[in-house]
Formats: sequence, structure tokens, C-alpha cells
Amino acid sequence: MRGGRQCHGGQVRVAALALPLLLAACAGAVDRPPAAASAAAGAAPSGVFAAAAAPSGAILYRDTITVHYADGALCAASRPGGAREWQGRLAGCPYTQPYRARLPQAPQPPRVVLAPAPVGQAVIALSGGGAFGLPAGR
Repeated sequence: MRGGRQCHGGQVRVAALALPLLLAACAGAVDRPPAAASAAAGAAPSGVFAAAAAPSGAILYRDTITVHYADGALCAASRPGGAREWQGRLAGCPYTQPYRARLPQAPQPPRVVLAPAPVGQAVIALSGGGAFGLPAGR
């Protein structure tokens, strides 16, 4: 004890020894560009359509269509204003694939799970393959 305080030299030594190990573990991710880091983690770089990432489902909401992929990715196609038809690129996921969307004429509930459909009957058609429309009976 010095001046009424207890010295915690052991804790300081442990922290000093652990710090280089923590920095070394982080260095690999920091040194790589984002595309290389995501590729190393097994994710496809933005805009790349991986064969394992086939669209597996879609949900129509009032202002958004979400597209679910077999690898767990979730992408969004946002509706601009009150448009009934629009096109763009999926957002919020690694698969920024172009799409065309066309809303049905009949009013729909706030959430509709879409089913695989021929492109001509699709609510959303993806340029890399995959089209989803209203389920039978809607």
C-alpha cells in the first residue's frame, strides 16, 4: 500500500498482456477491404448472385415487398409513393438484384405471403430468376 491506496499491479499486468492478443485478433478484419472481409466470412459481395442464394419466398406489405433467400438473407423492394408498378434493385442485403413489381388491382390485406408464380402473374419478378405472386384464391 502506498499513501492509503492499494496497488493493483497484477490486474495491470494481465490487461497489458491481453491487449496485444485482442489487437491481433482484430487486425485481420481491419486490414482487409470490406469485399474481402465479407468473402472471407462466406458472404457474397454486394451485387453478386450466388447460386446457393436462390430466392425462397416473398411477402407483400403496403409499401414494401420483402424477398427471402435460401441462405437467410432478407432483401427489400420499397414502393415509391403510391406507385402500382415500379422497378429497382433489392436493398438491405448482399443480393442487390434488379426487380420489377406490379401490385394487384384488388385491395389486399396489410401483409400477404406471396407464392412462386409465372413471371406474367408475378407481383415481383427478379431479373436473376424467381417470381412471386398472389397465392391461389386471392
